[in-house]
Amino acid sequence: MDCNGGTAIPLDMAEPLPLHREMSLDSSILQLTTALSAGDPAALAAFYDRYYDFVLQEARRMTRRDEAFCLDVVQDTFMKVIRHLRPMSDEANLRGWLCRVQLNVARDHLRAEIRRSRREVSITRTDQHRCSTPEDLAWLRQRLQELDAEASQLLTWRFGLGMSLRRIGELTGLSTSTVDGRIRKSIELIRNKESADA
Repeated sequence: MDCNGGTAIPLDMAEPLPLHREMSLDSSILQLTTALSAGDPAALAAFYDRYYDFVLQEARRMTRRDEAFCLDVVQDTFMKVIRHLRPMSDEANLRGWLCRVQLNVARDHLRAEIRRSRREVSITRTDQHRCSTPEDLAWLRQRLQELDAEASQLLTWRFGLGMSLRRIGELTGLSTSTVDGRIRKSIELIRNKESADA
């Protein structure tokens, strides 16, 4: 079943579960969700193994984004599951709840990406006007040399070459949010140094 209530296989190919199998499945769902809500690590592993593919497939379908973005959605979905899951008695209710959680997580990630894009445009416009004199450029080069090699490279790619966070993530193997966080931290270090110099 997907998050729209449909099934993953065509109905004409699906065989109905025997009644005793459905009851067995529902009781195993209750046991699994009860154990998981109690914090059982084995239940978490079983839940993850059972629903990972479903959650990843739905993240791809919902967002139509790249693998890294979808994996971030999956990770955060499972984190919410760990914190908020209560015992449930059947598969349909569990999958429905899981889809709602994942939809909210995906929306949060999409909103964060939109905010980050707007911030990037704003920062780029502001920074294009800041370093207009040779003295400003010399000061910036000095600050970049004071940073570690990775931070300097990230800032150069982002603001010197105008690369997107996604492209930098592809080059470094980091997620977009990690690249964003490291760039923000480096900018904050430079701003703190600028304040101290003033």
